[in-house]
Amino acid sequence: MAVNKLKFKKDLFEHQYFDDFKFDQVDSFGVVHNIAILQVAEWARTRYLFDIGVPKKAKFYKNSMVLMAVHTEAEYYSSAEFPDDFVIHTRTSYLKNSSLGMEQIIELADGTHIASVSIDLVYVELESREPIKLSTSIRHLVTLHEGKKVKILK
Repeated sequence: MAVNKLKFKKDLFEHQYFDDFKFDQVDSFGVVHNIAILQVAEWARTRYLFDIGVPKKAKFYKNSMVLMAVHTEAEYYSSAEFPDDFVIHTRTSYLKNSSLGMEQIIELADGTHIASVSIDLVYVELESREPIKLSTSIRHLVTLHEGKKVKILK
């Protein structure tokens, strides 16, 4: 049976991404693969960035906004099946000098909790892949969207 104890407080989340699970995301029993959950979570984070105002241009992500995932945690509560509808709630939980943290709640359309995901992303220089200061424009867009709910850490 589904466990409904969430890792995050749902009332902190403003952004929602809606979709359904596809046939290629399930095993032979029709159950969605755990890796597919992480893949849709990644797309929801990308949609979050687009929706808060980050440019929707491939060149920008290849040259100007190189975010490297350095830590990901996922807790799975229940399974999903093809073609279940789902929603992913996404937020930026913190901003640091060169990184940001994001949290996500994935649930079915009926409210069944599927998973919680947290990820730490580091802003890096394209060539060296060394951490650099998070851009002022990204900081501004995130704080504009999240308000006082985002922690500014040193």
